[in-house]
Amino acid sequence: MSDRLDRIEAIVESNARDIEASRGDLAETKAIAESNARTIEASANQQAEIIAAISAQQATNTRDIDALVEGISGLATEIREVVQRVDESGQRIDGNAQRFDILLDEVRADRQRADERHAATQEILQSLLVELTKTNQRVDRLEQAG
Repeated sequence: MSDRLDRIEAIVESNARDIEASRGDLAETKAIAESNARTIEASANQQAEIIAAISAQQATNTRDIDALVEGISGLATEIREVVQRVDESGQRIDGNAQRFDILLDEVRADRQRADERHAATQEILQSLLVELTKTNQRVDRLEQAG
């Protein structure tokens, strides 16, 4: 029985050493876990700060976007008004172009009539000049005869 007790005693001592070693490992594991917990807490705090900064930036961006949308809306209204004025001006220009074409046609017709009158006047003057020359020649002959 002594052998058996020796073996039990050896097993108990071995278990005691294992328990002591486990306690050391447990203390080391506990220290690592506590260190990890502090690291996680610090990381969580940093993440919270980052999230807060992102939220603040998002709020700023939202306000800026709202201001841009409002500005763009105002510009769109102004552009529509300008486009309408341009369309109206285009219509007036088209009307003026039509009036100009009509006046140009009238001027061309007047010019053609004036050219025709001028040509007719030139013909009359030419024939009067011929007649005047003939009359002068007759007068000259009458003066020489007389």
